[in-house]
Amino acid sequence: MRPIIAAYSVSGDSTDMSTSVLQGLDSALVIALPDLPPVEPGSASVDGLVRLVGRKALSLADMTHHGLPVPEAYVVTTAAYSRMLAHPLLTAAVAAVLAVAVEEDRTAELVLVRKLLEELPLPEDVAAAIVTGFRTLGADAVAVRSSGTAEDMEQASFAGQYETYLNITDEAALLRAL
Repeated sequence: MRPIIAAYSVSGDSTDMSTSVLQGLDSALVIALPDLPPVEPGSASVDGLVRLVGRKALSLADMTHHGLPVPEAYVVTTAAYSRMLAHPLLTAAVAAVLAVAVEEDRTAELVLVRKLLEELPLPEDVAAAIVTGFRTLGADAVAVRSSGTAEDMEQASFAGQYETYLNITDEAALLRAL
């Protein structure tokens, strides 16, 4: 099986994690699937972990804990995504979008936000954590699967809405894929 690096972004707030299971994970930038704690369905820990890594990663970790064959993987958390969103240029661009009245066309402002998201470098600590995870996998090639914390919910599925990059073989390509 090919190792997977999952990048979780969109939605989710990794700051509201009060249960003991989540202590120490809430600020993690990347987490290997086996390092996600096993949780009981419906427990308070589940919601916090879903906000941090998404339901798909949590489900894969659960399968790992039960001994099922799951590709080696780590997850880039919403904490890492939040670090990216804190970039001053991006913050200013989002403020410009919000300053435009709802009934007006925000296309130009939204194009700028997307361009910044695609072109701004990852914060150094985020990039370092991602590269460390990649090196730890020790694979010849990995797949990068983007996702969202609201994907694969019981009420809705967003399958096919995100990107997958296959045969990523070096650190530069990995960081570009994210």
